[in-house]
Amino acid sequence: MDLETEKMREALSESFGMNNGEFMISTGQFCELFYPDPKVVRVEVMAAALSKLCRFNGHTRTFYSVAQHSVLVSQNCVDPKHALFHDASEAFLGDVIRPIKYTENMAPYLAAEKVWQRVIFQTLGLDPEMPNSVKLADNRMLMTEFRDLFNRTPQLLLDSQIEPYSHFKIRTLDPRDAEELFLERWEELERFRLENDATMSAKERKRYEDGV
Repeated sequence: MDLETEKMREALSESFGMNNGEFMISTGQFCELFYPDPKVVRVEVMAAALSKLCRFNGHTRTFYSVAQHSVLVSQNCVDPKHALFHDASEAFLGDVIRPIKYTENMAPYLAAEKVWQRVIFQTLGLDPEMPNSVKLADNRMLMTEFRDLFNRTPQLLLDSQIEPYSHFKIRTLDPRDAEELFLERWEELERFRLENDATMSAKERKRYEDGV
């Protein structure tokens, strides 16, 4: 973890004093909401949680998970790993719809989200900063989701002139299939890294091939 992330993590924890919001995750581990621990950042844990979180507060025509959304953004972004985990903090913090998320009173949530995202990215060997390409792909996916999963698109989004993706239509998956899709996408991206990273050590390569 880099120094900036560590400072942000310490500041977040201090701002909440003794109330660090300890909670249990699916592995039985306890983690602190406002003091993210890299030890709890596991792809399978995040995949399972995100596959059960419904986008848009459940107001889509059929169930549509954050996990499936993340995979679709990853498949349409030049920074696919960052894109796959761009909402991964929600596996620990939950999802919040945009109209509420960016109000003044949600500053603590946004601060926690930023620190969790940095810790997740760095634990997975990624740059801690979110690439702009992910934000662009995420916004286009939002337009695509309104086209395919709702009966109408809000005028505010239509006025933005952001184009939805035209080369596919979203077919929603149930949580189990979405979880599997997320893990398959991660495996695909790791396999690509393995095949193209000449600097990977023999020990690291063997660990990956053995699934350790």
